[in-house]
Amino acid sequence: MSIVFVARHADVATVVRAMKSGALDFLMKPVNTAQLVAAVARGLELSIQTEAERRTHDGFVERVDRLTRREQEVATGLVRGLLNKEIASELGTKENTVKIHRRRVMAKLEVGSVAELVRMVKNAGSPGALMETAHATRPGSPSPCETRRIHSAGFQPKWRATC
Repeated sequence: MSIVFVARHADVATVVRAMKSGALDFLMKPVNTAQLVAAVARGLELSIQTEAERRTHDGFVERVDRLTRREQEVATGLVRGLLNKEIASELGTKENTVKIHRRRVMAKLEVGSVAELVRMVKNAGSPGALMETAHATRPGSPSPCETRRIHSAGFQPKWRATC
């Protein structure tokens, strides 16, 4: 919830404390109607945006909870931009097993491509359990993954997630 403070008298310390506590705006009386309306409108927009982000994150967490531990490991490898055989090597399994887990991951997370999976992870705000491995490989990275378009001679361009 967004908060707009309105006060008749306030010192700098009071204003700073209010802003640090999450106030969106601090208005002094007598309040200009246009300023108050603008502050309330910003507060409503911020609340709507925050709620949408929370719903996106909750939906992502709910989908990730459907995955088994092994599927989470495969999904993390996909988001890191690894090929099926690289994921298989890391997990000590066969490439065909990774392909099976990959299909299950895509179905359970309701995505059609790895690029869409990467976007979902990025839009969720906090990758959580899905990205534990990726964070372990790149400590301190502000953005754990990015999606790049890869061009190969004679082939269709494709998207590749890299961490």
